[in-house]
Amino acid sequence: MRTGAEVTFTNSDIVSHHVYSFARPNAFELPLYKGGTRPTVRLAHPGIVTLGCNIHDAMVGYIVVVDSPWFARADGKGIAMLAGVAPGEYRVRAWSPRLDAARALEGPVVAVPAAPLAWTAALPGRLRAADRRGGLARGDY
Repeated sequence: MRTGAEVTFTNSDIVSHHVYSFARPNAFELPLYKGGTRPTVRLAHPGIVTLGCNIHDAMVGYIVVVDSPWFARADGKGIAMLAGVAPGEYRVRAWSPRLDAARALEGPVVAVPAAPLAWTAALPGRLRAADRRGGLARGDY
């Protein structure tokens, strides 16, 4: 999401959640809430915001906050699309919670008129294991 935008944390569960992040300077805490409650948080600084729930230890999420209007989430094959990028030279950055710590893949890319923007990154070794729900294995976050 873009720096300065608000994220809404909807809880449709019948149980309460207590969402928080210790990610400085975007740290926040939403004490126990449930039943369709929709608190919002403005994330004013770029960076990785790791989310947790004080009630449910296995609940983990991530928000990547960027200072650029150009960002996308990759699909299951690792492909992300950006449309309308002006021709020129750029640096592209990719991040996953399955990479070691907060390390990102980064490299140059050139956008040309009427052609897809293409960038291929080599993974720096093995990815950390995902659990059966698609998140990280317990203890990896």
